[in-house]
Amino acid sequence: MKIDRIFYELCTKFDVEIVSQKQDRDVHALRIWTDHLTIFDSDTIYFSYGKQKLSPMPDNCVMAVEHQMDIDCLNTNLALISPEHFLSAVNHVLELVQEQPENEFYDQLMMIAESSRRVDSLIDLASQAFGASIVFIDRNFRIICVSRENPVTDKIWMNNIAKGFCDYEFISEVRKLKSVQAFDDSSSLPVEVTCHSSPFRKLAVRVFAGENQVGLLVLIEDNRSYRYEHIAMLKTLSELVGYTIKKYEPEMIYWLNEYQTFLYNLLIGADIQSLPEEYRTASFPDDMQLILCMPQDGVLLPSEKTLVRRIEKILPGATLIQQNNRVLIIGSQSDLVDHPKIISIFPKAEGLRFGISRVFHDISCVKHAFQEALDALMVGSIIAPTEMFYDFSHYSVYVLLQASNNRETLERFLHPAIPILQTLDKAGAPNLLETLTVYLDSGQSIKTTAERMYLHRNSITYRMEKIQEAGALQLENVDTCFQLQLSLRILRLLEKMPHVESNQTDVDAYS
Repeated sequence: MKIDRIFYELCTKFDVEIVSQKQDRDVHALRIWTDHLTIFDSDTIYFSYGKQKLSPMPDNCVMAVEHQMDIDCLNTNLALISPEHFLSAVNHVLELVQEQPENEFYDQLMMIAESSRRVDSLIDLASQAFGASIVFIDRNFRIICVSRENPVTDKIWMNNIAKGFCDYEFISEVRKLKSVQAFDDSSSLPVEVTCHSSPFRKLAVRVFAGENQVGLLVLIEDNRSYRYEHIAMLKTLSELVGYTIKKYEPEMIYWLNEYQTFLYNLLIGADIQSLPEEYRTASFPDDMQLILCMPQDGVLLPSEKTLVRRIEKILPGATLIQQNNRVLIIGSQSDLVDHPKIISIFPKAEGLRFGISRVFHDISCVKHAFQEALDALMVGSIIAPTEMFYDFSHYSVYVLLQASNNRETLERFLHPAIPILQTLDKAGAPNLLETLTVYLDSGQSIKTTAERMYLHRNSITYRMEKIQEAGALQLENVDTCFQLQLSLRILRLLEKMPHVESNQTDVDAYS
């Protein structure tokens, strides 16, 4: 065990003065320092009453003294403790030194905590030691961070992580578990929280930063079951996560005010009738929207507190809710009218993306609006990766088509003219498919199409005549235009999302 850990443990339990902490040595044994000892082991901590000759000094020493002493402790790790706590301190350190496997785990975590100063680094290291995935959630069941080295494979939790929070139905079911109901509010011991709807067992432990509970760690077993010693290890992890939050990442835990809590409860699917009457009966604008701000994968953002401050300068009338490296922005259209100005404080190079819901007229539709913004952002960033804002009203068709997730099914709905135009383009025709796309997106205006393609109107007229002739198209027919626009979006989706699955023929079924 590291001497830093021993001194830290002593300081939390006793009145201790750290006189000198020069080197973070490994300690494997404890001895009482008597006068006849003049040769010391560097991996041993020595306890004394301060009556010994002070030269030479051991490398690691705890002295019981009545009052402060002037001690030359060059290259020595030295702590002073009151005599009445001497025996208790000896017994406590002896227990720590004897718990070597757990101590090594603590030392590894402490080293990562002090070097990275990040909770997610602790979670990743611990998940490797457990051989299982770990999720850290706050008191409102919002996802704070997730292990990356051992990703979550439990489908229920994968869904929670994708949304960034656990929904109301999930939380209600968890709170019905007998182990959770028996969970003492002040307990820091792990308990099993396995539910019937998931195939994997789970352990949960509270995380405290000082006296305040800030969240829960959930250990989700995978192919390997957790072992008995994992209970003690999970408790150790919770202590170090709380330590890291308090010392290095206090902004990670973001408390909601009453109105934010009301909106958040709607977001996770709570029945509006169960929420405070003062908000339930309040008058809300009938032109509300929700904007979801998220980073691209692998992009490091400024702290969420800084992120919120910068957005508030542009949208002072909106309500902002932080959520696991993302920010929800909710307000009326007038509150959000300046959202394009966000690009002035967040250049594209910073890697932020914004999904925008359609206008909703009922405050209880917040959850639906969030899903629209998330869908627009996820699909839009694939269809148009260079953009920064993705409006659901523009990308809703792609969201609908993506739900099919099957190439053959989507290709069945391509208009017969599409493959004909593709063949002509490959044979050297003048970009007929692109011309048709721009023409339909321009409200079937020859003039606008020519301007957007930087061509003469006669060139566009010639191309459109060729398109209609080759595909036997009647573009004055509304249904034909709709089928063509749908086909062009299917084509774009298939080009941008090559992972869309193909049907696989089951050979065994015919053998």
